Amino acid sequence: MTLSWSTYAQVQDSSVWIGNSEDSLKLVDTPVTQTSYYQDETYNMFHHHATVSGLAPRTKYFYKVGSKINATYTSDVYSFMTARAATDNSTFNMVIYGDFGAGNESKDTLAYVNALNPDEVDLIYHIGDIGYADDAWLMPGQLEGFFYEKVYNGWMNSMAPVMGSIPYMVLVGNHEAGCHSPACAESAYKMNALRNYTAYNSRFKMPSKETGGTFNVWYSFEHGPIHFTSLSSETDYIGEPSNEYADPPRNGNFGDQLAWVEADLKKADAKRANVPWIIVGLHRPLYDIYGCPNGVPEGHNANIQAAFEDL
Repeated sequence: MTLSWSTYAQVQDSSVWIGNSEDSLKLVDTPVTQTSYYQDETYNMFHHHATVSGLAPRTKYFYKVGSKINATYTSDVYSFMTARAATDNSTFNMVIYGDFGAGNESKDTLAYVNALNPDEVDLIYHIGDIGYADDAWLMPGQLEGFFYEKVYNGWMNSMAPVMGSIPYMVLVGNHEAGCHSPACAESAYKMNALRNYTAYNSRFKMPSKETGGTFNVWYSFEHGPIHFTSLSSETDYIGEPSNEYADPPRNGNFGDQLAWVEADLKKADAKRANVPWIIVGLHRPLYDIYGCPNGVPEGHNANIQAAFEDL
């Protein structure tokens, strides 16, 4: 289980406590990474990630995160439920969605998601287009000025109730590519600091290292009898969309995605006696009636099919 949180100041002793009850939390001996990808004269934010191993399957744990010596940077106590074992054949619920929406367009989705009961939903799988921070400048009153980080932070704060209690898995969509507001177009620093999925890869930590993947761009995980293979429809295949709005080097170049996908699916197929189900997630659909006029795939639809369908 990976725990992630953010602070407006650097915390030298960033730590995790876990226990079977709120009153039995113990300090966990695990490394905590700390990353800051954008700062200016009035703003900085540090993103912390810690992976905790050795937890029992399908067990409720309580936790808190933060500084060992400064309560200002220590969280309240939350709880989560670990993943089911492959041998667990009981029915469970998961929520899968993409294109969360921005501003007023996301209010209904936000209310629905935060009303989910962690005792009734095992996990959430968000298949791209997460907080729409790149479209912050299109919202009323935000054409002038830099609002990328404010909108991203606002979205994540609004999701804290559900993210703090239900495992939240993400994969990359086009709205994670970078900042393309007028403020970013006028600033080489902002454009370069936020390009190539930097905010997305800094704010979340998916199990790519454990599965031979790359950042949060492609990776896999298992929950109960299901193997999830998460792909990037945005980068690293022939005909990928550029999602590029300025002159920096082309987005992507994260590695050989297709070789990894083939290897991951072969490993998953070899385990189907124990983990029989395979779900492949990617943001852009493999089959899309809008991308197939007269039943013939064109453009990105054709490129995605050519890259991934045979695999």
